[in-house]
Amino acid sequence: MRIGIVDDMPEESANMEHALNCLGAELAVEFEIHCFSSGEDFLKHFEPGGFDVVFMDIYMQGMSGTETAAALRHQDSRCILIFLTTSMEHMPEAFACHAFEYIQKPFEPDRIRKVMEDVLRVMPPKARYLTFTSNRQTVRLLYEQFVSAVADDHYVRITDSSGNKYSTRMKFSDFADPLARDKRFLLINKGMLVNMDHITAFGEYGCRMSSGETLPVKVRDRANIEEAWLHYSFSAIRSGQKGRRSS
Repeated sequence: MRIGIVDDMPEESANMEHALNCLGAELAVEFEIHCFSSGEDFLKHFEPGGFDVVFMDIYMQGMSGTETAAALRHQDSRCILIFLTTSMEHMPEAFACHAFEYIQKPFEPDRIRKVMEDVLRVMPPKARYLTFTSNRQTVRLLYEQFVSAVADDHYVRITDSSGNKYSTRMKFSDFADPLARDKRFLLINKGMLVNMDHITAFGEYGCRMSSGETLPVKVRDRANIEEAWLHYSFSAIRSGQKGRRSS
């Protein structure tokens, strides 16, 4: 996710950049952040589609944040715009630029978290990734590449869309709980988590995955689990956001 921060106070920009980097690491989202010291500097480097999210200070020397945002909107109607402000006085002008949200200064980390979690809900999650250690190496696996995870004593066994298998020593709940924010992941049994984009079918012996493995489904909840997959598949096809399944 490419993020722009437009603020004429270097310390404010640095604080926001630090907060976003910490949040990105925690939420497993890769942020590429660029800071600009003025509206003029931002517009000089701006290209339509160049940023997913822009944090815009309202009170700046030279062009104000609302003036800069209006110029941005003439070129890009899809970029998510979040205003930074010390006063609510100019918020009507700000929201006339189709702002997504605002953050009041001095900002609180919880406020940034809430706004960015809302942003992630409306953006395609393709940049999200898992980070874990396997064979003494750090592995970064995109969510779309993740197929399944199975608890095995004190380890979690992970399979990706290329058929690679990893083993990481950690509690299954520590691995699975952060993924609960993403609607494509489904618990099909105790200690078994799958990516519904990689389910090919439900058969007599369980859930068949694109990796070729068949995982047992909790018998008591089988109907609800299969219904959740069908509902997800139908909704994803209608929205046009479902990734291609591996064959």
